[in-house]
This record gives sequence, C-alpha cells and structure tokens, in this order.
Amino acid sequence: MARQHRGGRRPSRQRAVLAALLLRTGRVVTAAELIDGVWGDEPPMSAPRTLRGYIAQLRELLAPDVFVSHEFEGYRLRNPTGDPVELDLDLTTVEQLESEASRARQAGDLTAERDHLADALSHFSGEPLAGVPGPFAEGQRAQFMEWRLNLQERLFAVELERGRHTDVLEELGVLSADHPLRERLRALLMLALHHSGQSAEALAVYDEIRRMLNEDLGIDPGPELVAAHRFVLGQGDTPRFSAPPAQQSGPTPRTLLAWRETKGWHFTVLGPVRAQHDGRKRGVGSPQQRAVLAALLLYEGRSVTAAELIDGLWGAEPPDAAHAAIRTYASRLRKALQDFPTSDTEGYAIRLKPHELDLTVARELAEEARAAEAVDNLPHAIALLGRALDMWDGEPLAGVPGPYAAAQRIRLQEWRLELLEQRLSLELEVGRHAEAVPELIALTAEHPLRERLCELLMLALYRSGRQAEALAVYAHFRLLLADELGVDPGPDLAELQQRILQADERLAGPIHAATAAVPPPTTLGPGDMAEAGTSPGSGQDRRRPWRFRMSDDISGTPTVAGNLLYVTSFEVHALDVATGRRQFKTRNVAWAMAVADGRIHASDGPTLYALDAEDGAERWRLSTDGWVYSLKVDRGTVVTGTRGGGVQAWEAANGELLWEMQGLQTDFETPESGPAVHDGTVYVRADARLRALEARTGAERWSYPVGDAASCGGVPLRLLAAPDGVVYVSAGTRVLALDIARGDVRWRFEAPAVFLCAPAYAPGPAVTGGGIYIADCLGTVYAIDAANGRDRWRIATEARQSIEPVLVADGSVHLGSGTALYTLDAVTGTPKWRFRAGGEVIGSPVVADGRVHFGSADSCLYTVDAAGGQLRWKLATGGEITGSPVAAGGVVYACSKDRCVYALDAAKGTAQSPPARRQVAGTGSPDGLRGTR
Repeated sequence: MARQHRGGRRPSRQRAVLAALLLRTGRVVTAAELIDGVWGDEPPMSAPRTLRGYIAQLRELLAPDVFVSHEFEGYRLRNPTGDPVELDLDLTTVEQLESEASRARQAGDLTAERDHLADALSHFSGEPLAGVPGPFAEGQRAQFMEWRLNLQERLFAVELERGRHTDVLEELGVLSADHPLRERLRALLMLALHHSGQSAEALAVYDEIRRMLNEDLGIDPGPELVAAHRFVLGQGDTPRFSAPPAQQSGPTPRTLLAWRETKGWHFTVLGPVRAQHDGRKRGVGSPQQRAVLAALLLYEGRSVTAAELIDGLWGAEPPDAAHAAIRTYASRLRKALQDFPTSDTEGYAIRLKPHELDLTVARELAEEARAAEAVDNLPHAIALLGRALDMWDGEPLAGVPGPYAAAQRIRLQEWRLELLEQRLSLELEVGRHAEAVPELIALTAEHPLRERLCELLMLALYRSGRQAEALAVYAHFRLLLADELGVDPGPDLAELQQRILQADERLAGPIHAATAAVPPPTTLGPGDMAEAGTSPGSGQDRRRPWRFRMSDDISGTPTVAGNLLYVTSFEVHALDVATGRRQFKTRNVAWAMAVADGRIHASDGPTLYALDAEDGAERWRLSTDGWVYSLKVDRGTVVTGTRGGGVQAWEAANGELLWEMQGLQTDFETPESGPAVHDGTVYVRADARLRALEARTGAERWSYPVGDAASCGGVPLRLLAAPDGVVYVSAGTRVLALDIARGDVRWRFEAPAVFLCAPAYAPGPAVTGGGIYIADCLGTVYAIDAANGRDRWRIATEARQSIEPVLVADGSVHLGSGTALYTLDAVTGTPKWRFRAGGEVIGSPVVADGRVHFGSADSCLYTVDAAGGQLRWKLATGGEITGSPVAAGGVVYACSKDRCVYALDAAKGTAQSPPARRQVAGTGSPDGLRGTR
C-alpha cells in the first residue's frame, strides 16, 4: 500500500491517478471521476490536459504488462490482449491473509492466527497511499488506516491469549499514545501491564484515560475499559474482545454481472451508457449519440421530442444543424440496436421491458428492500439494497455530454448515496456496527459535509464501544461546518451528541430522533402537555396541548368535525378537541369510517352502521353481502366497495339500499383504491374502463377505456374531480383529462414513470400557478397546463412511494419525497427549499397560517416555516406518525403508532414552552435543491 513502482517516484497527482485505476481495476474510470478524485470540487482549467499527460506517462510506465486503455467513457487497466488485468496487489494479499487468520481462529490455532496477522501487517509500509493527494485517496487512506488498527488490535489480543504480555508492551504504549481516544488499545495495554506484574501502572492508565475523557469530553470510560479495570482490581473475569470485521476492498458487482449474462437486451445508465444483446456489446457511437440514447432510456418509454433532445444535448446554444444531427443519431442507433428507437408524431422513444434497463432493475430491488424493511425482514432488505447498489458501474452516464445528462448524473449519484445510507442504517439496526465503521470512515472522508453519514459513523462507533471517537467525529464535523459554511450541525446530529454524552441507553438499539421543541411523551413536564381527560383549570388556554392514549393501535388520519375529533383505534373514538376527553366510542370495530352530515358512517366488514356524531347514538345498522373495504359519503349517499368486485350505494339517512353492482376490478381492494364519489357521481373501474355512475340510481353516465391493471403499470387508478368540470385521472404513466359530464377525453399526458398518487388541481391560469400538479414514483414533479395537457415544468426530487397527492397552497407546491419535504414555486417550478427529516415523510403535509406540518417515520411530527423551510418545532412521539396531521383552529392533531393522539399548539408545539427550547429558525435542515426544468 506504499509500494514503489518501477520508474522511480512519480508526481503526486499522477500517483493519485494510478491509485484510482488500481483500486477500481476491472471497470472504466471516467475522466470526470479522476479529476474529481485528484483535484476535488475546484479543479484547475488545465486539469483535463494534465490528466491526459499523466495517462500517457502511465502507459509508458506500465507497458508492456499493463495497458491503460482509453474508451469513450474513460480509462481502464487491461492486459495486452484487451482482457481485464489481474494485478498482484498488496491489498489483495492482506485480505487473503486476514481470511486465513480467521480460519485459524475457528480451528483454535492461535499460533497460525498470529503468524497470518503479523504477515498481513508487514505489507503496511508507512502510511497507506503515502503522499497521494485528492478526496478519493483521502477516503481510501482513512479506511486503510482503520483496517491496519483493527489488525493490530487483533494481533495484540492474540498475543495476550498466547501469554506474550511483555512482548507487546512497547508497541501498545506507542499506539495508545498515538491514538489517545481509542479505548480498546488502552484496555489491551492495561491487560498487558497487569499480566506483566505491573498492576499499579495498569490502574494508572485507567485513571489517565478516565480523567481525559471526563475533562475533555464529559463522559466516562466505555464498557471495554471498565471491564479491564474491574479485572485488574480482581472484581471481574478476563475481558474478551470480539475480533474486528474482515476488510473488503469493495463489493464484487455480482448482480450486475449476472444480469448482463442473461439473454436478451440490456441497457445501462448507472455507469457508462451501453447496449448489449445476448451478451454481445452493440456500438452506440459518439458521445453525442450516447447522450441521445441516454435521454431516451431515462424517459423510460415516453416519447421525447427533437426539441427536448436538442435542449438536453446542447442547451441554450444548439448548432445550426441540430435537427439534422438528431435525425442522424436516431438513424444510427436504430441501425445498431435493431429498430430501437421507434419514432412517431410526438418524437422518439425506446420502450423496454422492466428487466432490460439497469436503472429499472435497481429501482425494483430498492422497492423490494423497502417492502422487506416494512415487515422487519432487515437482513433481506440489506441484501436487496446491496444488490441494487451492485448495479452501479462507476459514475452514472459516464462521459455523456450535455446539460440533461449532467442533471441526471447528479440525481443518480445522490440516489446511490441515499441507498448507501439506507443500507448502512439497516446494518446498524441488525447490530453490524463494527462492520460498518471502515466503510463509513471512507465515505465521510469522501463526502465530509454529508451530515447523515457523520450521524451513522457516530452511532456505529458508539455502539462499537468507541464513544470517545464518536464524539471526536462530531467535534471535527462541527468545526468543518463552521469553517466551510459558517453554520452549526443540524438538530438531529446535535441531539445524538448529547445522547452519547448522557450515555442514553436507547442508543443501544435503533436510533430515534427526539424533540427539538418539546420533551418526548414519556418525559413530559407538568407545564408542557396535559394528559387527556384532566381539567385545564379556570382561565387557562383551551388550546393547551394534550394527548390521549388508546388501548389499541391507531390507524389512518383523524377527522375534526365541530368540537369533536374522531379517531379509529379498533373502534371509533370521539374526543373533545379542547381537553382530549373521550366523549364516546363505538361498540363495534370500525375498519372503515367517514363523518358527514352529523353522522358517523362505519363498517366492521360484514356490517354497515351509522351513529349520531354528537353522542354516538345508533341511527341504523344492516348486514352487507360482502366484506366492506372502502366507504365514502357524498351528498346523502354512502358508497361502499366490497371484496369480490362489488359496489353499493345506500341512503345515508336510513341505510336503504339504493343500488348495487358486481364485476368491478378486484386487483386493488384497498380503502384508497375503492369506488370514488364526488358531486353525485360514483367512479369505478370495470372491464378495463372507467365508468361514471349516477350516485342515486347507479345509471351509467359514460365510460372511458383506461385499460387493465397491467396496461396501467400495475398500479390503481387515482382520480380528482375538479371544479373546472374535468375529472383528472392518473392511470399508470398517464394523466387523462376527461369531461365530467360526457367522459370525452380533452387531453392525455404521458410520463416516463408510473404515478402512485392522484393529480392535484389549482384554480386559475397557468401564469398565476393554476393547473394540474402530480409526482411520479421517481419523485419527478410535473406542472401540467389544465387547458392543453402540456407540462409547463418538471422538477426531479427523489424516489417517492406515497399515494398522497402533492399539496398546492399559496403559490407553492409541497410534497414529501423519501425523507425530505420539498417546496417548489407553482408558477416556475423553481425549488424554494427542502427540509430533510430523520425518516421517510408519512402521509400528506398540511399547510395553515404560514406553516407546514407533516409526520415522519422517525416518530416525529415536524412544523416548518412555509416560506423558508426553517424548523419551528418538532415533537418526538413514541412511534411512527399514522396517516396525515390535521390543522384546525390553530391546533395540530396527529396520531402515532405509540397509540397516542396528540393535540398541539400549531405555532409553538406546546403552549408553555419557553422560547429557548424552540428550535431557532434556520438551524433545522432545509437545504438547496437541484431541479431540472
């Protein structure tokens, strides 16, 4: 790792180029990656020319055994025959020796384990990648140094087991002095001193480290040091230290290799843009031609106009012959790819099967991982995320020119980092803390300002018994932010530091964000929140926050009607909005519930019933012929969907059956996907058609062919009946505008990815923000002109699985995508701000009085400023927020999986919270957002 190559010592940056090629042997390394890895974010203008010079010198240096090949995408090390080169790297040798040591340990052969570890350490000669500059080398060097320390600690532990106590004393003393916060080295030194008859010196080591930790960091020694101290005092057994995890130089992209070896077409954008058929590569031409191919692939089957391709390839200054060039590129691609792409009146398109594009495969794996995580199958989720990450083959869209490719490259790189963070977070959830540390050290060195990575590294170190090092990471990150940006760490990171300082026992398990504005529910003070049912007292604010704890799990979004709040928790519970006192609850289970016209309409499955909304008195009750999975109320009509394809309409006042119909779709029988009703019309899907029925009689008004579930992308229809006389329908990748009265199609819009949510409508002309707004599953937000169906702008956020529509309010578009809340200008699409929560955004945000309230999977309810995205307050509950929050009368109501209902002052979170306890505006985590129009 500090080995000299023939030809003498090379310039430091040339050695950085060689290191990047060696450590990425077997794949193409783009010029952009090399420049970024050597010079960082601010390379000189001469960097490309200098890089070409370094490559030329390296070709001469490495010939004839190794050849540095130049491909369209970048550079790759090959042997003279053109095959990937197999190099005798010291890195590989050390990995093999470490594996041999592990096998010796399993066999109980301490001598062999010791010999293999010593041999592995002998390959470290000085500092790894000594003198090699650049961010890439810095990250790899940090990882290698951590690896060496792990090997040294393991060797010391083996020597102590073998009784060689005095032999390791000197080296242990030197290393402990060099790494004063590394507690395991101090613990090993204490044991070596004690077994060498120097117990007093061992206790002095403990006193010194304890004093240093107390004075410098405000913490006590960790468990390994405490165990060593107790042993020296004769109060405990001999400490046993777990072996550090084996180092891996990098994952082998097995998923990518296996995918490429399957029959049929395979296209890649998560690396160099390539096409191959039955294992044979197809030429895709010049960089500009590959840019056209990349754009068509990323649109995933949607037609791309020549104007869009020209804009994406050349931007604002296209050449005079741009249209002719696009036609030429398309013709050449069609010849090389056997009739790909197709063309029509709308433009060009490449329509593939889902498994034929690496991006689609990676996305499906990530979605499967999310589903596995949802059912607590974390090992399977980790494996799936690893397979998704294996689909990357270097820099996305490597070597592809143009502004469109540049924007997409940023998006795909950000997505990869988010997947990495998700995988590493799950690694910590299943207890693989020590295994995650080396990778996190390298990633934080490569991305020093990425707060989530810093948070994960701190947590991994703390759970590995390295609390002092975890706090040192925070101190370094805080200084870096102050120097680089002039800001402090975000509230989640600052809170984690405080919890480490306090040795919070909850950190031994999954990380939970705590409140920045009010204490957690389990530690509420008497001045912060009243338990529901207690009297607020004379003269006190009726808005005093309260919580009500249910005996069963809560589901869905609460409903506010008059002075009561209705919540479904096995039964329907009616709570007083002012005090939280329960006024009544239903005697039956309620799997579906709606409140309208002074009545609660609910169903326990086979029974439908109605209660008085004020006192809970039963109005009527009846048995249905099927299990009710969906219940809606509109203009005196109750509409239910029953399993097996049934729909019924009932008189809301007395439960009289008005009509029923069978034969509806059975693919999606969920409360959100059942029959929709609006303004006297019921909308259902049957026989691949959307049918509009008269709500009181069931007579068909019109029908429109929308296609079956497969043709709609395997997702249910979502629709919005708007006040402009149009029903807007999302059907897979399409948005349809249908005349409410006649069912005539006014326009249709096609997107590259499926829509999971219904469209949102804003009244008025487009110049004032009116129109249709919708987000697809990739997180791309579209603003569509309601008059003609043309998209006015589109902005990429991040992958979005929510079925909630985007929210349009006060000239802004708000949506939760992944773990962030995004706010865009409704007229121009310009990103206003992004607020990063500690978990995936749950449900739909609600906007009221200049504030945005939303829940997150990190068990927190957030309130941020609608204009600037600054955190106003947040409440940490004991469980994930369910459904969406509701704002009414200056109060925010929310339900949590901790079985509690919360009522909070919308402005302050708690009525009595002192200002010092509120989060200062601007110290949350709103940040910039790159969008593409």
